[in-house]
Amino acid sequence: MKIKMRNIFAFLMLFLIIFSISAQYNMKNCIETAQEDLKIRTPNLKQAGFWNNFTFIHITNLNWTIANESDWCSGSGTWGDPYLIENMIINASGSPIGCGIFIENSVNVYFTIRNVTIFETANGIKLENTNKGTIDNNVLSNNIESGIYMVNCVNNTISRNELINNGGQGIYLFSNCIDNKIFRNTAKNDGTNLQDTGIYLEDFCDNNDILENLVCDNSFNGIYLKDFCEGNLIYNNTVKNTITNQQDYGIRFDNNCDQNNVSLNVIEDINNYGIMLVTSDKTTVSNNQIINTNYGMYMLIAHQSIITSNTMSGGSVAILMSACDGGKINGNFINNTGSFAIRIFINCDDNEFHDNIIQDNNIGVQLDDPSDINNLFYKNSFISNTIHAIDNGTTTSWNNTMIGNYWDNYTGLDANDDLIGDISHNIPGTANSNDSLPIWDDGDDLLPEIAINSPTNGSIFALPPEFIINFSDVNFDSLWVTINYSNIEYGFIASPGNNVVIDMPFSIWNLLPEGHFLVKIYVNDTAGNVNYAEVTLIKELPPELPSLNAITIIIITIIVISAIIIAGIVIRRLPIKDKIKKTRKLNEEQLAKAQYFKDVTSILTILAIHNESGLCLSKIAIHGGTGLDEHLF
Repeated sequence: MKIKMRNIFAFLMLFLIIFSISAQYNMKNCIETAQEDLKIRTPNLKQAGFWNNFTFIHITNLNWTIANESDWCSGSGTWGDPYLIENMIINASGSPIGCGIFIENSVNVYFTIRNVTIFETANGIKLENTNKGTIDNNVLSNNIESGIYMVNCVNNTISRNELINNGGQGIYLFSNCIDNKIFRNTAKNDGTNLQDTGIYLEDFCDNNDILENLVCDNSFNGIYLKDFCEGNLIYNNTVKNTITNQQDYGIRFDNNCDQNNVSLNVIEDINNYGIMLVTSDKTTVSNNQIINTNYGMYMLIAHQSIITSNTMSGGSVAILMSACDGGKINGNFINNTGSFAIRIFINCDDNEFHDNIIQDNNIGVQLDDPSDINNLFYKNSFISNTIHAIDNGTTTSWNNTMIGNYWDNYTGLDANDDLIGDISHNIPGTANSNDSLPIWDDGDDLLPEIAINSPTNGSIFALPPEFIINFSDVNFDSLWVTINYSNIEYGFIASPGNNVVIDMPFSIWNLLPEGHFLVKIYVNDTAGNVNYAEVTLIKELPPELPSLNAITIIIITIIVISAIIIAGIVIRRLPIKDKIKKTRKLNEEQLAKAQYFKDVTSILTILAIHNESGLCLSKIAIHGGTGLDEHLF
């Protein structure tokens, strides 16, 4: 029994030793993995100390050098080596200045605040009259007013910060904050419903860039510009609610915030207004997605706005306008709204709507009141809406001088295929208006046009004819030629026009017998409409020379050979006379014995025969006194 107990004890000890070694090894691996993970997640951090015993930091332009003497501040204040405050946790609940970090009147040096966590104070980080700062990768949460608060600050960068559950704003720029960059920050509530606005610019804050931020679940506004903030760019941000009944406004402009640009943002599930323009003019809103928001856009006393290329889907009303003049609303896709795609309330004049697709809505467009004057609609497409349009306005134009709109319930025709309906499309409402140039295509039913200019009927040809034609069709497809009622057919590649030349190939010409033949030249279009022109011609070849049969050729050959033989015999039997010596000169005696057949004044003769020798002399030259140059043959 004792032996058995001893064995069990030994086994347990061995198990504990193995388990201990294994646990130490696994712990070492976990620590190394965590260290590697930390390196991956914090690649830009310098090797610096970490401080958690501060309640606030207050720096002015004059005491940066003093701060730099502390171990928590490094750098020299230049662009390449800014003053650096980093790696801190500041519980600022006891801060006498109401801030975790307060930097004021710093305009001549560069500085960076990063990897700092600040909470439980009025404002996490405050900059006042300060330029050239970078606030990067900080966590600023549960502060009474703002995570980051800036007053009269120029050319600062706020990036990659988390601004969570602050009582007022995540980021707040107030009064003459100009040329600052706010990008890739997260400004949100996590469910406690504290933070009023994600990013807030107020009072002459101009030319700032707000880029690529995530703004969600704030209790009132996502991004808010108020009171004379102009020339700002709000680009590629995501503004949304993930918690029910949070943000009422996605992106909001209020009170003379003019000439701002809102582009490529995603605004989703906002309670009331996705984008709101109030007494703010010349705003450009382009290429945004506004999804499932009660009012996609609300414009009140907003003049000369440009609303273009946005997608608006779901919600109650996509675009609501009141007292807006001179706007251009074009190229938007609006669908699946519960009430109106576009509702024009009162006092909206001289606005232009074109190239919008308005589809699957309850009411496409409604002008509510006679105070809506001189608005223009053209090249819009109204598709599958319960009611396409209602016009209670005054002098609304539903077409310009060239084209109107597409209505999928149009009842007219387009007999001449010019893509404009032949009768007007009436618009319901008290204005008794209509679209007099509705866009409509009931299919191409017009024949192509074709005419043969040359040759004319009855023309005679010994060689393949050439045809000169005119033909046209906006939907031209192909061209081909038939001869003698399609017994012979060939295609031809050509483009519509006048005086187009078509040749007949020799291979086709050689197939035709002599006599009359009928040529038809056909043209068709992509809708299958076919037309042709025809001409009757005559093939007439020249008469052939009579052909010689073999016997005739043999007889002629025998005669020619016989004549040559007889001539040879006769020549050989002629008497041989004294031959004169061929010379380049003839003497007087030889000339006297020559018989001349032609005499010219200055040329003695062209041909002479010597009387004695019978030699022929030719090309006798001009008499030279002592003799004449000559050539014998």
